[in-house]
Amino acid sequence: MLKGAEKLLALIIGLFEALAYVKSGSYGDLEAIGYGNGMLIVLQLVGSVVIVILLDDMLNNGYGLGSGTSLFIATNICESIIWKSFSPITVRTSGRTEFEGCIVAAIHKLFTSKDTFSALSHVMFRKSAPNLN
Repeated sequence: MLKGAEKLLALIIGLFEALAYVKSGSYGDLEAIGYGNGMLIVLQLVGSVVIVILLDDMLNNGYGLGSGTSLFIATNICESIIWKSFSPITVRTSGRTEFEGCIVAAIHKLFTSKDTFSALSHVMFRKSAPNLN
């Protein structure tokens, strides 16, 4: 019975968080996006809560490796590493524009810079964005 109550509480908390995010304007002004789109965003967020609850339940029942919480933490760390490596977004740093992703920035610097060593050195040790080091 306690497990069912925990799942229901997680679903209620997820619903209130989704409503708070949409109401606060995190996804745009509610008047601008419309109430229908706001409800679709709430449903999408609540649906993701349901999926997380089901995946955690599946992992806790022995299907998979480790606990659900550790798996979600590891997934978040892996996603962060991939994004910081291959991000195509440009950032303005110390007077110049460069790519946020370190591998994309390294490839761009190799093809656009005349001095290969200084280009690789910059991408290896830059402090304003993710670096290859």
